[in-house]
Amino acid sequence: MIDESQKVAVLQFVLDRYGVDKYNRLISIVDETVGRGEFRFWQEQLLSKLHEETEIAINSVDEYAKVFRDAPYATKDVTLEEFLAEPSRYYYTEPVVIPDEWVAKAWEQSGSFRENVTYEFSREARKNGDLSCLEESLRQLASILPMNRNIDIYRSIRDMSPHRESEFRPTFDRIFGDQMTEFPVPFTDQQLVEMFGHEMAREMGIGQPPQ
Repeated sequence: MIDESQKVAVLQFVLDRYGVDKYNRLISIVDETVGRGEFRFWQEQLLSKLHEETEIAINSVDEYAKVFRDAPYATKDVTLEEFLAEPSRYYYTEPVVIPDEWVAKAWEQSGSFRENVTYEFSREARKNGDLSCLEESLRQLASILPMNRNIDIYRSIRDMSPHRESEFRPTFDRIFGDQMTEFPVPFTDQQLVEMFGHEMAREMGIGQPPQ
């Protein structure tokens, strides 16, 4: 049975010997490993090396899960220059802590970064209308970006899904409150009918009384 001090020793060994990526990988695949009921070959090799060098043995999937489930993910060090060279990669996939001012700088310098982040919101609105599942991400950006950039995000979402404005706008209302007076006025039903035509608007339920 692995005790708490051994758990700490195992995590530190893996991080020091194998680095951040392998350490985080071992954490991220706990459920997959438990579901499979056995280790992959590379996990067996790593755990064998662990036992050889620390005399701590992880002999079962249950012991592995006890050590790595809920363990804290590690982060990498990254410079501003590295982040600005590939902001989307670091923002979405790399385990790094990114200062708010770096995000703001990348937003102004990298059109592809702006497009990638904005598209995440636009796609969600197009699929589901409601943006509540991304509210915290949007709220974080709202605290970082100037108002004109937040309005740009709103316009991009609306450009892709104008007929869903009534569904995603409440998320902006909750985040920006009284500042919503600076955002575009919502489209009217008549404007939406003019955009889509009477037949399509009718199919979308635009201008129809609620059922």
